[in-house]
Amino acid sequence: MTGTVGNTSRRTIPHCSSRRSVSVNSLMLIPSRLLRSRLEIEKHIRGTGLPATVLRPTFFMENYASSFSAIRDGVYSEAIARDVPVHLIAVDDIGAFAMLAFENPDTYLGRTLEIAGDSLTPPEIAAAVSRAAGRPVEYAPIPIETLRARSETQARIYEWLNAGGHVVDLPMLRRLHPGLTRFEQWLERKGKEQLAALFAAP
Repeated sequence: MTGTVGNTSRRTIPHCSSRRSVSVNSLMLIPSRLLRSRLEIEKHIRGTGLPATVLRPTFFMENYASSFSAIRDGVYSEAIARDVPVHLIAVDDIGAFAMLAFENPDTYLGRTLEIAGDSLTPPEIAAAVSRAAGRPVEYAPIPIETLRARSETQARIYEWLNAGGHVVDLPMLRRLHPGLTRFEQWLERKGKEQLAALFAAP
């Protein structure tokens, strides 16, 4: 059986753990071959009858300080409405949940969990990054129609996110994993250094 942590790593163990980023019902509304392929993988796993735990990570905290960051020149820009909470997860916590599932099959087998460690609006994310980086960062939302002109698929994904998107039960997740990382904690432990490198890059 296959356990999956992160985007590509796989190993054979007596428990099956799958990860995806969106809910099954909502996924059907999004015209993305990548997301649909993840749905097909999940359906296939269920169809085999193998015992499985499905982990669905939300936004990676690491992305805010990576080369894919939506933060440039003191401006954080995405097509998420200002008042919509963004569910965030640290990569280390994805691995922690996978390990919990492998070590506690009686608790996790048959469950599907959308996992996050924090939930902040875009302006709150910008403020947290600003504090950690020691420089001003402001949120400037991208209009959906501007995004649609570049990519209909991306526009529909952000419309889904703005309509509620991920369904995360943070109190329940913290009961399962009390050490869940909040965004401010991740910034202090790892993000601050990564942001310094990002902002120093030409």
